Formats: sequence, structure tokens, C-alpha cells
Amino acid sequence: MAQDVIIASNGAHIDPVTRRFVAGGKPVTAIDSPSMGRELVQRRIEKKRQAIIDAANRLAAEGGALSGTQYCGDLAFVGHVAEAQFVKATNPDDPKSTDAARFLLTEAGLAEAKQTEQTQAQQGDTLAALYAMGAGAADAVLAWLAANSAARVQAADVVDAVSEAVE
Repeated sequence: MAQDVIIASNGAHIDPVTRRFVAGGKPVTAIDSPSMGRELVQRRIEKKRQAIIDAANRLAAEGGALSGTQYCGDLAFVGHVAEAQFVKATNPDDPKSTDAARFLLTEAGLAEAKQTEQTQAQQGDTLAALYAMGAGAADAVLAWLAANSAARVQAADVVDAVSEAVE
């Protein structure tokens, strides 16, 4: 059967006629856990953002004309797209210049929408920390709030105190 299949570089078996995966073989991946996958995606996003920033800064330093720079690597197209958008964004006669500028700022991670998402992520981390404390601690806080109706007004202070204790 070894001659009837193509063995991919990761160990998976592929049918040579249909080019589909077939039973047998054991694929191996470099990603061991979901957190490792998230880290790889985040690293790729940061590389993309840096490529956009570098291309836009290069064009700004050269006076805004297309530089003709030959980019290389797996994100080469990002530099070319960023240059084209920069030229469009800095042309006052172009009706889509604002959209091009918004694209550059958003993709570079400099737009306020990205900051809002980061703030939401930080709030999610605080909630996750509260949940990590366990059901007992959460139940105790809820019981205290139920017993002290006047303290319900100060619920935000309790949440702040609990989050500080977790940190």
C-alpha cells in the first residue's frame, strides 16, 4: 500500500489519484495546544502590522511616491498593498483617501477600534480571573451582596477589590 499513496512531509497519506487524505499514517503538527496556536496567530498579526508600518514609513520618508522597493518573504504582498493604500490615502483628490487611511491605521493596529477591542480583552481577562477563583469565592461575594442590600450600590468597589486581590 505504501506505493499506492503519497506520504506528505507531515506523515499524512494522500491518494495520488483523488489527492485526498486516506487512512493510515499519522500526521504531525507543530502546534501542540490551542494556546500555542493563538500565539502563532498573534505573532503573524504583529508581523503583518509591522510590515504595514514599515512600508508606510518608507513611503513617507521618500515623499509619498511609490518606492519600487522589492519586498521579500511571506508577507511581501502586505508591503505592496500598504504602499498602494498610502499613495491613495495621501492623495487629496482621491474620493477614497479617507477609506485608504482608515485601512492603513486599522491594519497597523493604530485605530481606536483596536484599542477598544484591547480594553474589552482586558475586561475579559479580569472576568476570567474572577471565575478562576472558583465557585466558592463567587458564591461568597454574591451572598454578601444579597445580605447587604445597601452594599449593592458599592458592587463595583467589591469587584475592584476582588480583581486587585487576584492580581
